[in-house]
Amino acid sequence: MRSMNRITAGSPPRNPLTNDRVVVVDLGGERHELLFTIGAAKEISERYGCLEALSEALMKPESPEAAFILVVELLVLLANQVVMLDNLSARHAPCKLLAAEDVMPLISPMELRGYVDGIMRAVCDGAARNVLSDNSAAKGQARQAADAETYTWLYYFGTGPMGVSPDEFWLMPIGLFLDLRACYLQSIGAEKPLVQQSIDDIIPEWI
Repeated sequence: MRSMNRITAGSPPRNPLTNDRVVVVDLGGERHELLFTIGAAKEISERYGCLEALSEALMKPESPEAAFILVVELLVLLANQVVMLDNLSARHAPCKLLAAEDVMPLISPMELRGYVDGIMRAVCDGAARNVLSDNSAAKGQARQAADAETYTWLYYFGTGPMGVSPDEFWLMPIGLFLDLRACYLQSIGAEKPLVQQSIDDIIPEWI
């Protein structure tokens, strides 16, 4: 069983739209990938209540020790999203999930600022929206709710009308899922695009 979430030539292919949201960080001289998914968003919301509270905990930790532990926990959480995603399509032995004891020896407390920046970039990229509908609920960045009802509705919509498998649903970047949901609702006329586009606006001139 392979052990670390290293980027290797043998890694299975991913959806390019997902790859666009992956952030790479250096841990102990090895490049590791972080991804902010629906599953990660749910776990973070259960721990901290909202992304604003997480940002506050990262920027103003109670102590240096608390900051170190929080950074390690988040690196493990976000890196394991990539491990699990790749394991879905792996034709070889699955990668082992990272644990805190794997990551702690690889990072220095003096470099926490850089890791915090990588974590926040991963969260922002994973939550970023590219497709918006003309209603207030869909505008702006993906909002992370703390209540279980929100994730239950997202799960229902993803695994029902959109036909996403349960495993793929939890490992999808939340911003990408909301973009695809907006595309689906716009395609059936349930929502209107925030900016009306014609087919000529969508297809590049060189095609």
